[in-house]
Amino acid sequence: MRYLIGIDDTDNLQTRGTGFRARQLGQELIQSGLANVFGISRHQLFFDPRVPYTSHNSSACLEVETGRFDYLKHYCSAFLAREAAPGSDAGLCIVAADGLSEEVIRWGARAKCELVTQAEAWTIAKEHGLFLAAFTGNFDGAIGAMAAVGLRYSGNDGRFVWMEGKNFRELSGLSSVSELRRLLPIDGVAGEDLVLIPESSVVDLDGWVRPVLKNGKKIVLIEKYQHNGGICYKCASKELVRKISN
Repeated sequence: MRYLIGIDDTDNLQTRGTGFRARQLGQELIQSGLANVFGISRHQLFFDPRVPYTSHNSSACLEVETGRFDYLKHYCSAFLAREAAPGSDAGLCIVAADGLSEEVIRWGARAKCELVTQAEAWTIAKEHGLFLAAFTGNFDGAIGAMAAVGLRYSGNDGRFVWMEGKNFRELSGLSSVSELRRLLPIDGVAGEDLVLIPESSVVDLDGWVRPVLKNGKKIVLIEKYQHNGGICYKCASKELVRKISN
């Protein structure tokens, strides 16, 4: 069965961020044989001075498959209790990757644009039977952890920091869309309009390859430019990827 694992607020100003911890957890789950990991996404939450955060107020979500849910809960809990940095407010939420309630999805959307409370997070989790836990600090990480699973489930938010297949951080040079899809489990390549370009199109991957999640599809973003009278494609800039994924 597939599950979504949301984690939040695992770091302090002197340590690696939540995205790094999410990738570390993913690798441990794979190496231990506990779960298959399909993708890890980053989700931007409400960026406001009234919200306590370390640097960017983002949370992360892992999509995994396992037949040992209880063991998964214990493993992820032990990982965060061990790896969460001093001064952090680490939170964890694990839900089945099908049939998530609309209230949890709306919670994720709200956490991107308004102040939400920890008390409400615990209430929603209890009402819908979600596994929600917190380990350090004042436990505010429970807010972002539950928001992460709601946003990931919505299929319309965030960008991937890891996915199975080729390490997209190492991609460079020219590639056709069809070849890129053989390397990565993506649905296609598109510009800012999110219209997929033909499979035969060639893309210059020298840049910031970070697939985004839009309309239920995993998409590598590109930008168009003119060269020798024709239209060419290059990997989208950080600014465009952040604009569309945040």
